[in-house]
Amino acid sequence: MILGFFRCYVLSRVSTFPTISECRSLFFGAACSDCRHTGFVPFEQLARDGYGDVPYDQVMRRLKCSKCGGKKLSVTVHGTGVSPPG
Repeated sequence: MILGFFRCYVLSRVSTFPTISECRSLFFGAACSDCRHTGFVPFEQLARDGYGDVPYDQVMRRLKCSKCGGKKLSVTVHGTGVSPPG
């Protein structure tokens, strides 16, 4: 149910950025300003989770820390040729 709300919210804004599905080789890198937690979110995983039709700038704005729930994140987009650690 949350996915449906999220999709309705983000699709209501106009974006010129490509969708998650169009950029499956990319991933987000994020660092939380509140708890200093860092993480990576592959676009491939976002597409499998149902966010494939959403422009990536809108997904980026809605990210939150998986550790503390904070929304003050420093987010970067990484491309082909760069792999997330792990």
